[in-house]
Amino acid sequence: MADGYEVDLSALRAAADGIARTVDQVAAHPVRSLATGAGVLGHDRLAGSLTAFSGRWHDGVTHLVEDGRSAGEHLTVAAAAYLCSEDATQGSLDDVLRRPGPDPAPR
Repeated sequence: MADGYEVDLSALRAAADGIARTVDQVAAHPVRSLATGAGVLGHDRLAGSLTAFSGRWHDGVTHLVEDGRSAGEHLTVAAAAYLCSEDATQGSLDDVLRRPGPDPAPR
């Protein structure tokens, strides 16, 4: 289109699906599971530092997962809205072509 824009609906859907798969993979492996106690590490301060770090890391990953889910959902909604608009426009055009009305040519 010279004056408009074009939306690749399959690309929007693929992006939304890719985001959803990635977010599901990240969410399936909680960061807190990496923290181990002093009994395993053999050092209280190291265990405390690792626990504090993994807590902050967990919070950050949680926010990224939430943002990723939101972005994927917005892409899905956008694709549906574009498709709905395209269908409505096509339906209107089909109606005009099926019921042309009176001949507009001058008499």
